[in-house]
Amino acid sequence: MAVKVFQRSFNGGEVSPSMFARIDDGKYQTGLAKCTNFLIEPQGPITMRPGFAYVNKTKQQDKPPKLIPFTFSTDQTMVLEFGDKYIRFHTQGQTLLDDDGDPYEVLTPYSIDDVFDIHYVQSADVLTLVHPQYAPRELRRYGATDWRLVEINFSSILSAPTNVKVVKHGSGGGTYKREYCVTALLKDGSQESARSDSVILDCEPYGDGAYNDISWDAVEGAGMYRVYRNEGGLWAYIGQTDTLSIRDENIDPDASITPPIYDEVFTQAGGITAVEVLTQGEGYIGRRGIDSHEDLGYRENGNGGYNAYYFPLPCGVGVNHPENMTVKVVDTEGEGRGAVARASYTASGNTWYISSITILNPGQGYVKPRVEFWAHFSNGSHTVDVLSNYVWCFVEPDSAGISLVVTDTTGSGASLLPVVSDGKITAVNVVTAGTGYTDPTITVQSTYGSGATFKATVSESGDFPGAVTYFEQRRWFGGTLTRPNNVWATKSGTESDMSFSLPSQDDDRIAVRVAAREANRIQHMVPLAQLMLLTSSAEWRVSPLNSDAITPSSMSVRPQSYIGANNVQPLVVSSIMLYAQERGGHLRECGYSYEAGGYVSNDICLRAPHLFDKKNIVDLAYSKAPWPIVFSINNDGQLIALTYVPEQQVGAFSEIQTTNGRFRSCCVVSESDEDILYCVVERIISDVKHYYIERMTERQYSDLYKNNFLDSSGTYAGEPKTEITGLTWLEGMEVSIVADGSVEKRQVVTNGKIVLEVAASVVHVGIPYQAEAQTLPVAVALQDGSYGSGHQKNVRSMSFRVVNSSGIQAGPDFNDLTEYPARSTESAGSPPNPITDEIDLPISGRWNRSGQVCIRQAYPLPMKIVSVTTTVEIS
Repeated sequence: MAVKVFQRSFNGGEVSPSMFARIDDGKYQTGLAKCTNFLIEPQGPITMRPGFAYVNKTKQQDKPPKLIPFTFSTDQTMVLEFGDKYIRFHTQGQTLLDDDGDPYEVLTPYSIDDVFDIHYVQSADVLTLVHPQYAPRELRRYGATDWRLVEINFSSILSAPTNVKVVKHGSGGGTYKREYCVTALLKDGSQESARSDSVILDCEPYGDGAYNDISWDAVEGAGMYRVYRNEGGLWAYIGQTDTLSIRDENIDPDASITPPIYDEVFTQAGGITAVEVLTQGEGYIGRRGIDSHEDLGYRENGNGGYNAYYFPLPCGVGVNHPENMTVKVVDTEGEGRGAVARASYTASGNTWYISSITILNPGQGYVKPRVEFWAHFSNGSHTVDVLSNYVWCFVEPDSAGISLVVTDTTGSGASLLPVVSDGKITAVNVVTAGTGYTDPTITVQSTYGSGATFKATVSESGDFPGAVTYFEQRRWFGGTLTRPNNVWATKSGTESDMSFSLPSQDDDRIAVRVAAREANRIQHMVPLAQLMLLTSSAEWRVSPLNSDAITPSSMSVRPQSYIGANNVQPLVVSSIMLYAQERGGHLRECGYSYEAGGYVSNDICLRAPHLFDKKNIVDLAYSKAPWPIVFSINNDGQLIALTYVPEQQVGAFSEIQTTNGRFRSCCVVSESDEDILYCVVERIISDVKHYYIERMTERQYSDLYKNNFLDSSGTYAGEPKTEITGLTWLEGMEVSIVADGSVEKRQVVTNGKIVLEVAASVVHVGIPYQAEAQTLPVAVALQDGSYGSGHQKNVRSMSFRVVNSSGIQAGPDFNDLTEYPARSTESAGSPPNPITDEIDLPISGRWNRSGQVCIRQAYPLPMKIVSVTTTVEIS
């Protein structure tokens, strides 16, 4: 029996094999078993994802930097490269240069190990940056090459008035004491200084014609001044002036207006700010065992592709089959011993690959270890012992296994890290200062070594927030290390005024502690219709109680769910928050539910858990145009695209893979009519690891020759020429070439150039990749009620409805594909015209249980598939 199965859409995205039986699920009919290097349009088609154009190398090539977007307006955007104590700037696919032609840089205090934990919020030309280990800062743009990073001043920018004097006039009416102070204000009244020193005098204010004249010296920047009088211990307002004096004719004071009080809001007393090593001791060697191995990465497999480590064989050996395998740990520069490793391997055709390595025993004493793989191959006539590509391992640092313990009767919270060299503790780094210490004692916990002694310095220390946002005309901060559940907000209508009044006023700064069951640090503050606080174990809602606005007296914090977020900054899509779950590696959405009467958190990865399980999300970005897509990067370097339109219940996943590379950070900024994805990509170029800044090319294009489906690519546009130069970042790589819309023969970049056979005016050169899709198992209603389960199936042919497509291939598996002929009536020497039509493609039939079909785009050409109709024989 032959039936036709029509798939009208693909906006169910890639679904997990555990969902293959869920034909009752609405997304099954629009899902795919595999969707790699395709983007899914909200309307349903899948389209070949654009390539990534090379922008520049990162400044430092040892660790990947973090990308942060800067958006002043839709036409003024910048990508900020945060590396080890520097920021570089990129826009429109180019790097911002200084007057000398070098990349423009701003120095920062942030180490490379901390940049991924920086949280930020932007207001106009000011980007606020927070991290628990650093004082809050603002990155301010004053010009194209004038960016300044400054610490935030949470006190007034105005000094208190000085030289306050009071002269009394008149007599009679009894003797009273009068005490006055003065504050300075900006002309617009937006900031007020702390109060001046007070002046007391004896006077007779109730006598005939009695009054007091108060005067003071001018304050730089001040436009007005306020005078207060002490009434029963409360400073009450008596007048305001733009001059340098005021007359108190026994004015009735207003106790509802009082001078602001400033304190060091992010400072704690009794912190350990420094540790002196009195004696270094000896014998502190830590464990020095094997901690981890080098990422398997991507290496040429000898067949034009890239896989994990493989076994190279001499010519003539024949069938590649290992009789046995030996895994050996060797220390190339030391006398390490005791480490045991195990390798897992798999076959692909006649070639065997190392797929993973497990360290069973770390051993000790290693300096520079590596794991070697030996295998004995035989096919009956040939035998050979082969050493595969080895894997370098990493030893734990000298300080591993050595900890410093602080004991004190009053203090807590300090965290110290020893620096060990040649078995001696040479220095101590203060990770967290803690609070409340008076007489701390520091001792060493270590299996080896003895004799080190220390002296701690106790003083006021910084206790800095790790979360920041804007909400209801206030800038909010939260989540310090010693006060993890505390929240602060600036004075209403101000950016950095942290003053408060006695008695409290509605516009005062807010400083509260969230009464939570667990002391997990507030990691995120997200402004939705109400302010959301996220910790690693719960989600909280901040709302006013019996009021329309949040004030110090009306603020209410209520738990909404108990899931928890990791430290990756959440996204806001429409009125919904997307965040990475603390445990499990999944993405969650949180939005208001009228039925629940609050905010509800949902797992949006349930249909595709195989893309997220056992991984952690390390970066998120959101592109609004031309299609709403959420991009996430996990700790394995995978880039996952989620086409997300919650109001239409569209949530479709696809995986973006790049040849011999992995993704490390991403951000999205608006450029022209599109939102553009920028990524830090780790690439293996001629067996050397590099970190590149790359930019996803536009998804919309007007002419075929302008599209770019190559990675780490460069583009030449100008007068026709045959020699394309300046490709230094691809030196030694075999690259694909598209010249004036025509795919040319691949070449190896030599001396930074390639040579075309025919001159071309628009040439794209870059690393090729393939887009692959696989349909779900066929499920059709049969009379036996099986929906095809338990039946053999054979797909005889397929019909595709395509738009602007060229080069489609399909078949029963990826090793047996049939290509639809791209060329029809075009003249020789010109590129084939892309097809917009319904095309029929007979394929090589094969009986199997699933009836699935594989689709591939192997060329750097556009392809959009709107629907698929398969003709399936069922037995």
